[in-house]
Amino acid sequence: MAVKHCIGLFFIGILSGFAQEDSTRVRRFKPFADNITTKLSVNTTSNSFVLNDVVNNRLYNIVPNDRERIDLSVAYRAIAFSVGFAPDFLATNKDNSDSKMFNLNFRGFHKQWTQSFDLFVQQGFYLETDDASVVLPEMKTFKIGGQTSYVLNKNFSFRAMSAQSEWQQKSAGSLIPTLSLYYTKLRFKIADFDETGHIYTAAISPAYYYNFVIQKHFFISLGVAPGIGVEYVDSDTSALYQIEMSAALGYNSETFFAGINSNVNSFTSNTNTDLQWGDNIARGEIYVGYRFKPPKKLTEITEKINEKLPFKK
Repeated sequence: MAVKHCIGLFFIGILSGFAQEDSTRVRRFKPFADNITTKLSVNTTSNSFVLNDVVNNRLYNIVPNDRERIDLSVAYRAIAFSVGFAPDFLATNKDNSDSKMFNLNFRGFHKQWTQSFDLFVQQGFYLETDDASVVLPEMKTFKIGGQTSYVLNKNFSFRAMSAQSEWQQKSAGSLIPTLSLYYTKLRFKIADFDETGHIYTAAISPAYYYNFVIQKHFFISLGVAPGIGVEYVDSDTSALYQIEMSAALGYNSETFFAGINSNVNSFTSNTNTDLQWGDNIARGEIYVGYRFKPPKKLTEITEKINEKLPFKK
Protein backbone atom coordinates (compact mmCIF):
# COMPACT_ATOMS: atom_id res chain seq x y z
CA MET A 1 0.00 0.00 0.00
CA ALA A 2 2.83 2.40 0.78
CA VAL A 3 4.31 1.95 -2.69
CA LYS A 4 0.93 2.53 -4.35
CA HIS A 5 0.43 5.64 -2.22
CA CYS A 6 3.79 7.08 -3.27
CA ILE A 7 3.09 6.33 -6.92
CA GLY A 8 -0.28 8.02 -6.62
CA LEU A 9 1.25 11.15 -5.08
CA PHE A 10 3.87 11.24 -7.85
CA PHE A 11 1.29 11.22 -10.65
CA ILE A 12 -0.89 13.75 -8.84
CA GLY A 13 2.20 15.97 -8.79
CA ILE A 14 2.67 15.48 -12.53
CA LEU A 15 -0.87 16.64 -13.22
CA SER A 16 -0.48 19.64 -10.94
CA GLY A 17 2.70 20.64 -12.79
CA PHE A 18 0.65 21.40 -15.91
CA ALA A 19 -1.62 23.84 -14.10
CA GLN A 20 -1.04 27.53 -14.59
CA GLU A 21 0.23 29.30 -11.49
CA ASP A 22 -1.26 32.59 -10.28
CA SER A 23 1.53 35.17 -10.50
CA THR A 24 0.22 36.90 -7.35
CA ARG A 25 0.78 33.82 -5.16
CA VAL A 26 3.78 33.56 -2.91
CA ARG A 27 6.32 31.13 -4.28
CA ARG A 28 6.67 27.79 -2.57
CA PHE A 29 10.42 28.11 -2.13
CA LYS A 30 12.80 30.57 -0.52
CA PRO A 31 15.70 31.83 -2.65
CA PHE A 32 19.16 32.53 -1.30
CA ALA A 33 20.38 34.46 -4.33
CA ASP A 34 22.13 37.05 -2.18
CA ASN A 35 23.91 34.40 -0.11
CA ILE A 36 26.99 32.34 -0.90
CA THR A 37 26.14 28.65 -0.70
CA THR A 38 29.08 26.34 0.04
CA LYS A 39 28.94 22.55 0.01
CA LEU A 40 31.42 19.81 0.89
CA SER A 41 30.65 16.33 -0.40
CA VAL A 42 32.03 12.84 -0.85
CA ASN A 43 30.87 11.36 -4.13
CA THR A 44 31.36 8.77 -6.81
CA THR A 45 31.03 9.86 -10.44
CA SER A 46 31.67 7.61 -13.41
CA ASN A 47 31.02 7.18 -17.11
CA SER A 48 30.61 3.49 -18.01
CA PHE A 49 29.64 1.71 -21.23
CA VAL A 50 27.75 -1.43 -22.29
CA LEU A 51 28.14 -3.45 -25.49
CA ASN A 52 25.39 -5.97 -26.25
CA ASP A 53 26.33 -8.59 -28.85
CA VAL A 54 22.83 -9.65 -29.89
CA VAL A 55 23.94 -12.39 -32.30
CA ASN A 56 26.11 -14.22 -29.75
CA ASN A 57 23.92 -13.25 -26.77
CA ARG A 58 26.90 -11.70 -24.93
CA LEU A 59 26.83 -8.60 -22.75
CA TYR A 60 30.06 -6.68 -22.15
CA ASN A 61 30.29 -4.07 -19.40
CA ILE A 62 33.11 -1.54 -19.77
CA VAL A 63 33.41 -0.18 -16.25
CA PRO A 64 35.90 2.42 -14.96
CA ASN A 65 37.98 1.65 -11.90
CA ASP A 66 35.91 3.46 -9.26
CA ARG A 67 37.34 6.56 -7.65
CA GLU A 68 35.67 8.35 -4.74
CA ARG A 69 36.17 12.10 -4.66
CA ILE A 70 35.90 14.97 -2.25
CA ASP A 71 34.18 17.95 -3.88
CA LEU A 72 33.85 21.58 -2.86
CA SER A 73 31.12 23.56 -4.59
CA VAL A 74 30.16 27.22 -4.40
CA ALA A 75 26.93 28.83 -5.64
CA TYR A 76 26.31 32.57 -5.81
CA ARG A 77 23.40 34.14 -7.65
CA ALA A 78 23.13 32.54 -11.12
CA ILE A 79 26.28 30.42 -10.95
CA ALA A 80 27.03 27.05 -9.32
CA PHE A 81 30.55 25.63 -9.63
CA SER A 82 32.31 22.57 -8.21
CA VAL A 83 35.82 21.10 -8.23
CA GLY A 84 37.14 17.93 -6.64
CA PHE A 85 39.95 15.45 -6.21
CA ALA A 86 40.32 11.74 -5.42
CA PRO A 87 42.62 11.29 -2.40
CA ASP A 88 44.35 7.95 -1.89
CA PHE A 89 43.30 7.73 1.77
CA LEU A 90 39.69 6.92 0.81
CA ALA A 91 39.17 3.14 0.95
CA THR A 92 37.85 2.78 -2.62
CA ASN A 93 40.92 4.55 -4.03
CA LYS A 94 43.64 2.52 -2.32
CA ASP A 95 43.78 -0.30 -4.91
CA ASN A 96 43.62 1.75 -8.10
CA SER A 97 46.52 4.18 -8.02
CA ASP A 98 47.12 3.64 -11.77
CA SER A 99 43.62 4.86 -12.63
CA LYS A 100 42.84 8.45 -13.47
CA MET A 101 39.57 10.29 -13.13
CA PHE A 102 38.86 13.99 -13.59
CA ASN A 103 35.37 15.44 -13.62
CA LEU A 104 34.28 19.07 -13.83
CA ASN A 105 30.63 19.96 -13.35
CA PHE A 106 29.10 23.39 -13.83
CA ARG A 107 25.50 24.56 -13.70
CA GLY A 108 24.14 28.03 -14.44
CA PHE A 109 20.64 29.48 -13.96
CA HIS A 110 18.72 32.31 -15.62
CA LYS A 111 15.11 32.76 -14.55
CA GLN A 112 13.48 29.40 -15.42
CA TRP A 113 16.37 28.22 -17.61
CA THR A 114 19.15 26.00 -16.34
CA GLN A 115 22.31 24.90 -18.16
CA SER A 116 24.65 22.13 -17.02
CA PHE A 117 28.15 21.37 -18.28
CA ASP A 118 30.08 18.11 -17.78
CA LEU A 119 33.67 17.13 -18.45
CA PHE A 120 34.95 13.57 -17.89
CA VAL A 121 38.54 12.37 -18.36
CA GLN A 122 39.05 8.70 -17.39
CA GLN A 123 41.76 6.06 -17.66
CA GLY A 124 41.68 2.49 -16.33
CA PHE A 125 38.69 0.21 -17.02
CA TYR A 126 37.46 -3.36 -16.59
CA LEU A 127 35.87 -5.39 -19.39
CA GLU A 128 33.33 -7.58 -17.59
CA THR A 129 31.27 -10.49 -18.91
CA ASP A 130 29.24 -13.19 -17.18
CA ASP A 131 32.30 -15.39 -16.68
CA ALA A 132 35.38 -13.15 -16.86
CA SER A 133 36.87 -9.77 -16.00
CA VAL A 134 39.75 -8.27 -17.98
CA VAL A 135 41.72 -5.23 -16.84
CA LEU A 136 42.11 -2.45 -19.44
CA PRO A 137 44.66 -0.12 -17.82
CA GLU A 138 45.35 1.81 -21.03
CA MET A 139 41.77 2.42 -22.06
CA LYS A 140 40.92 6.14 -22.02
CA THR A 141 37.75 8.18 -22.45
CA PHE A 142 37.04 11.87 -22.83
CA LYS A 143 33.50 13.26 -22.60
CA ILE A 144 32.23 16.82 -22.82
CA GLY A 145 28.67 18.11 -23.00
CA GLY A 146 25.67 19.11 -20.96
CA GLN A 147 21.95 19.71 -20.70
CA THR A 148 19.72 22.70 -21.38
CA SER A 149 16.43 22.69 -19.43
CA TYR A 150 13.39 24.90 -18.89
CA VAL A 151 11.29 24.70 -15.68
CA LEU A 152 7.60 25.23 -16.55
CA ASN A 153 6.28 25.56 -12.98
CA LYS A 154 7.54 28.70 -11.24
CA ASN A 155 6.66 27.21 -7.85
CA PHE A 156 9.12 24.35 -8.30
CA SER A 157 12.76 24.94 -7.33
CA PHE A 158 15.26 22.99 -9.42
CA ARG A 159 18.05 24.75 -7.53
CA ALA A 160 16.81 23.27 -4.24
CA MET A 161 17.66 19.75 -5.40
CA SER A 162 20.62 20.41 -7.73
CA ALA A 163 22.56 23.29 -6.13
CA GLN A 164 20.95 23.77 -2.67
CA SER A 165 20.87 27.54 -3.30
CA GLU A 166 17.11 27.61 -2.64
CA TRP A 167 14.83 26.08 0.00
CA GLN A 168 11.65 24.34 -1.19
CA GLN A 169 9.18 25.02 1.63
CA LYS A 170 6.01 23.58 0.10
CA SER A 171 5.78 20.52 -2.12
CA ALA A 172 5.76 21.19 -5.87
CA GLY A 173 6.63 19.52 -9.15
CA SER A 174 7.26 20.56 -12.71
CA LEU A 175 7.60 19.32 -16.25
CA ILE A 176 11.12 20.27 -17.41
CA PRO A 177 11.81 19.83 -21.15
CA THR A 178 15.50 19.01 -21.53
CA LEU A 179 17.97 18.88 -24.41
CA SER A 180 21.10 16.72 -23.89
CA LEU A 181 24.22 17.08 -26.08
CA TYR A 182 27.45 15.10 -25.56
CA TYR A 183 30.66 14.25 -27.38
CA THR A 184 32.71 11.20 -26.33
CA LYS A 185 36.16 10.13 -27.48
CA LEU A 186 36.83 6.51 -26.55
CA ARG A 187 40.19 4.78 -27.00
CA PHE A 188 39.78 1.01 -26.63
CA LYS A 189 43.16 -0.71 -26.25
CA ILE A 190 43.77 -4.35 -25.40
CA ALA A 191 46.78 -6.41 -26.55
CA ASP A 192 47.40 -5.58 -30.24
CA PHE A 193 43.96 -4.03 -30.70
CA ASP A 194 44.02 -0.23 -30.54
CA GLU A 195 41.05 1.76 -31.88
CA THR A 196 39.61 5.21 -31.16
CA GLY A 197 35.94 6.04 -31.62
CA HIS A 198 34.18 9.42 -31.75
CA ILE A 199 30.60 9.45 -30.50
CA TYR A 200 28.11 12.34 -30.79
CA THR A 201 24.76 12.10 -28.98
CA ALA A 202 21.71 14.39 -28.93
CA ALA A 203 18.44 13.69 -27.13
CA ILE A 204 15.35 15.57 -26.00
CA SER A 205 13.21 14.51 -23.05
CA PRO A 206 10.03 15.71 -21.24
CA ALA A 207 11.63 15.38 -17.79
CA TYR A 208 9.50 15.61 -14.66
CA TYR A 209 10.71 16.37 -11.12
CA TYR A 210 8.91 16.64 -7.79
CA ASN A 211 10.07 17.99 -4.40
CA PHE A 212 8.19 16.42 -1.46
CA VAL A 213 8.53 18.62 1.66
CA ILE A 214 8.21 16.80 5.00
CA GLN A 215 7.63 18.93 8.13
CA LYS A 216 9.18 21.98 6.44
CA HIS A 217 12.87 21.10 6.95
CA PHE A 218 13.09 17.63 5.38
CA PHE A 219 12.56 16.79 1.72
CA ILE A 220 12.52 13.96 -0.82
CA SER A 221 13.13 14.77 -4.50
CA LEU A 222 12.36 12.41 -7.37
CA GLY A 223 12.86 12.86 -11.09
CA VAL A 224 12.52 10.89 -14.31
CA ALA A 225 13.45 11.87 -17.88
CA PRO A 226 12.66 9.48 -20.75
CA GLY A 227 14.05 10.78 -24.03
CA ILE A 228 14.75 10.04 -27.66
CA GLY A 229 17.36 11.31 -30.09
CA VAL A 230 20.16 10.38 -32.49
CA GLU A 231 23.72 9.10 -32.15
CA TYR A 232 26.53 9.56 -34.68
CA VAL A 233 29.51 7.19 -34.42
CA ASP A 234 32.29 7.33 -37.01
CA SER A 235 29.97 8.07 -39.99
CA ASP A 236 27.14 5.78 -38.74
CA THR A 237 23.85 7.30 -37.48
CA SER A 238 21.38 5.43 -35.29
CA ALA A 239 18.35 6.05 -33.08
CA LEU A 240 19.11 6.95 -29.46
CA TYR A 241 17.01 6.24 -26.36
CA GLN A 242 17.55 7.99 -23.03
CA ILE A 243 16.37 7.43 -19.47
CA GLU A 244 17.51 9.61 -16.60
CA MET A 245 16.48 9.05 -12.97
CA SER A 246 17.21 11.17 -9.91
CA ALA A 247 16.52 10.79 -6.18
CA ALA A 248 17.50 12.91 -3.18
CA LEU A 249 16.85 13.03 0.56
CA GLY A 250 17.91 15.90 2.77
CA TYR A 251 17.54 18.57 5.44
CA ASN A 252 17.28 22.31 4.78
CA SER A 253 17.29 25.49 6.89
CA GLU A 254 18.27 29.16 6.62
CA THR A 255 21.97 28.37 6.94
CA PHE A 256 22.76 24.66 7.39
CA PHE A 257 21.80 21.87 4.99
CA ALA A 258 22.76 18.23 4.41
CA GLY A 259 21.66 15.23 2.40
CA ILE A 260 22.30 12.43 -0.06
CA ASN A 261 21.40 12.24 -3.73
CA SER A 262 21.92 10.06 -6.78
CA ASN A 263 21.50 10.44 -10.52
CA VAL A 264 21.81 8.00 -13.43
CA ASN A 265 21.64 9.12 -17.07
CA SER A 266 21.64 6.24 -19.59
CA PHE A 267 21.78 6.36 -23.39
CA THR A 268 21.16 3.26 -25.55
CA SER A 269 21.49 2.99 -29.33
CA ASN A 270 21.15 0.31 -31.99
CA THR A 271 24.51 0.68 -33.71
CA ASN A 272 23.28 -1.98 -36.15
CA THR A 273 20.99 -5.01 -36.01
CA ASP A 274 23.70 -7.08 -34.33
CA LEU A 275 25.06 -4.63 -31.74
CA GLN A 276 23.55 -2.35 -29.10
CA TRP A 277 25.64 0.34 -27.45
CA GLY A 278 25.02 1.89 -24.02
CA ASP A 279 26.52 4.97 -22.36
CA ASN A 280 25.86 5.55 -18.63
CA ILE A 281 26.69 8.56 -16.45
CA ALA A 282 26.19 7.86 -12.74
CA ARG A 283 26.57 10.13 -9.72
CA GLY A 284 26.09 9.64 -6.00
CA GLU A 285 26.98 11.94 -3.12
CA ILE A 286 26.71 12.66 0.60
CA TYR A 287 26.97 16.36 1.41
CA VAL A 288 26.88 19.05 4.09
CA GLY A 289 26.72 22.77 3.44
CA TYR A 290 26.40 26.26 4.83
CA ARG A 291 25.00 29.56 3.51
CA PHE A 292 26.25 33.01 4.48
CA LYS A 293 26.12 36.63 3.38
CA PRO A 294 28.86 37.60 0.90
CA PRO A 295 31.44 40.32 1.59
CA LYS A 296 30.18 43.79 0.70
CA LYS A 297 32.93 44.23 -1.90
CA LEU A 298 31.83 41.09 -3.78
CA THR A 299 28.23 42.33 -3.87
CA GLU A 300 29.35 45.68 -5.30
CA ILE A 301 31.42 44.00 -8.03
CA THR A 302 28.54 41.66 -8.93
CA GLU A 303 26.09 44.56 -9.20
CA LYS A 304 28.44 46.40 -11.58
CA ILE A 305 28.73 43.29 -13.77
CA ASN A 306 24.95 42.80 -13.79
CA GLU A 307 24.42 46.39 -14.98
CA LYS A 308 26.51 45.67 -18.08
CA LEU A 309 24.85 42.36 -18.97
CA PRO A 310 22.18 42.29 -21.71
CA PHE A 311 19.83 40.31 -19.43
CA LYS A 312 18.83 40.66 -15.80
CA LYS A 313 19.16 38.17 -13.00
